[in-house]
Amino acid sequence: MTRSRLGAFGALCAVVLVVGATGVAPAATPPSATASQALVAGSPSAISCSGFVDARVTLTSQAGTTGTATGVMLTLDLSGSTGVPPGKLDDLKHAAHATLDALDAADGTVNQSISGNSAGIVVYQGSGASVRDPLGTSYSALSASIDSLPAPAGGSPHNLGIDMATGALSAAPSGKAIVLISDGQATGTLLTDTTTSANTAKASGIRIATVGIGTDSSPGNLQSWASQASYYQSGTPGPIDKTKLISDLAAAVAVPTSFTVTETLGANFSAAPLSSSTGTVTTGAGTLQWTGSLAGSGTATLDYRATRNGNQVFATTNELVSTLSLAVSGGTATVTPPAAISIDVLPCGATPIASTTCTGAACSVSGTQGGVQYTANAGTPPAGTTLTLSSLNAPAPPAGVCAGFTSLTQGAEFDVRPLSTDSTLRMVIPKASLGTRRWFETNVCLGTNLKFITAIRSLFDLSPQATFVPGGTVPGRWWGLLPSIPRFEFFPGRGFVLGPYITSRSVDSAGNAVITFKVPFVPSSTGLTTDGKAAYDPKFWG
Repeated sequence: MTRSRLGAFGALCAVVLVVGATGVAPAATPPSATASQALVAGSPSAISCSGFVDARVTLTSQAGTTGTATGVMLTLDLSGSTGVPPGKLDDLKHAAHATLDALDAADGTVNQSISGNSAGIVVYQGSGASVRDPLGTSYSALSASIDSLPAPAGGSPHNLGIDMATGALSAAPSGKAIVLISDGQATGTLLTDTTTSANTAKASGIRIATVGIGTDSSPGNLQSWASQASYYQSGTPGPIDKTKLISDLAAAVAVPTSFTVTETLGANFSAAPLSSSTGTVTTGAGTLQWTGSLAGSGTATLDYRATRNGNQVFATTNELVSTLSLAVSGGTATVTPPAAISIDVLPCGATPIASTTCTGAACSVSGTQGGVQYTANAGTPPAGTTLTLSSLNAPAPPAGVCAGFTSLTQGAEFDVRPLSTDSTLRMVIPKASLGTRRWFETNVCLGTNLKFITAIRSLFDLSPQATFVPGGTVPGRWWGLLPSIPRFEFFPGRGFVLGPYITSRSVDSAGNAVITFKVPFVPSSTGLTTDGKAAYDPKFWG
């Protein structure tokens, strides 16, 4: 049989008798959601200074609930009057299906399944009533049972239908309800007995809602049998109000999960949405925000692209892309760690001069930048260690490194990955480039990823001993006697750390200035001490 659940119900009187616990406060469970994020599958391990990376946010929701988990018995009148005219039985089935659909929608997801509440079917006709489908039967089985109801016949023992439904609900753990579908026609003893059965059910905590269908229905009877007169609905011409029905039953209703995901972007990144399965995505300065609502329990995803702004880095640097936070309206929110994602950014402030993959023996590379020869020595690191020497593309070291050097500064950097031993960087400054300066009048500077700075000025203006000078965007800089004095600094979580220092400064037989820096290895800090930046200034420092 083809049915139209939203069409007119015809001339059938269907009474939905709903029994719900009275005087019981409805249970309330807040909605909740859990969010996580990660780079999308196949993402690169590193990007260029102006590159981008795609990330995915996955949100899993659990709907909240209001009302009480309710057992609902559809109580169907199959007396002879529901078969005349023939269309009345079809209308009864439409009303019963509409009740199932109301329970289906109450869990927040229309999927032909009843969750949170439960349902069963009682039928009555002639001189008896029976449980056709017990409480807890599946939506599909109940729907099939409605479609295959027996032919109407005999009298209308409404009282027996109510009594049978009341008994079938005895095992319901919480709220109890009956949906009686009938024309409600009753007089004399039948009316008295039905009223008594309805009052007994209501007194036991059962909530009754009625729906009258058919032009010959008896609204007065149906209103008196209902827990309240307002719990009656007329199904002619229909359809019944499903939302009102669920409210009349005080049944459990899902509360959608309204969420806000906020991505706080790293200092060098902006973001734009690529796709989202639901909701709205907006962007602002340093943020991306995703808002939406999920009915029932489900999963939603957001893909977005984070693009770096091109700011120079002078060695492969791990940078924050974004940090995720989550809020749920009236509910609980959980972020699965890690909340933040990061990516390596390849050097763009430097151009490789020379590189090698170490073999487990002594490992070094050499190259020339701006006429100065640089040699980086990684010691004897494990086989597979990479050592790269690059020229600085910027006219001066990064801001805060060797403050006071002029724009004529020339320099190089070296990078060791993974860092496992002490390393050195040797500079040979040609005599010709010194001009009238003597070899000891050359200003040099070295910085590392731990933001240690060691610098030395020409000999004629040395302080009598090494001095720590705070300030700038780095912990400080040092200058002092030749060679420079090693300095220690305390780093939280790492203890006292030995910074870089100048081990020797001399002149070779050709009159070239030769300076050697040492960068001590810092255990447990390999991600922070993998490179050094060195530069010299042919002019006075400061």
